[in-house]
Amino acid sequence: MRRFEGKVVLITGAPGGLGSAQARRFASEGASVALNYVNMGNMAELAEALAAELTSEYGGTHKAYEADISTEALEVARRFVALNMIEGQFVTPTLI
Repeated sequence: MRRFEGKVVLITGAPGGLGSAQARRFASEGASVALNYVNMGNMAELAEALAAELTSEYGGTHKAYEADISTEALEVARRFVALNMIEGQFVTPTLI
C-alpha cells in the first residue's frame, strides 16, 4: 500500500512549479489530489491538464477547482470530499 492511499490532498497554486511538483508526488504516493487555482491567464488550462496527467500516470481521482483560497478553500474541499465536522474536529474525509 502506498503511503497516502485513501487520503485526499488539497494543493493550492497547483498549476505552478512547486504546486505541480507536490501534486505529482502526492499522487505517486496514492493520494487523490484536489488542484486549486486562481483563474488568471492560462491557469485553468494548466490545472485541467495536470489533473488529466495525474489520472493517466497514477490512476485515482484528481480534479481541478478554481477558487480564491482566501475565501473559498472550504468550498473546494466540500466539492471534492464529504467533510465530517464534529464540533470543529476534522474526521477522515470520504471521497464522493
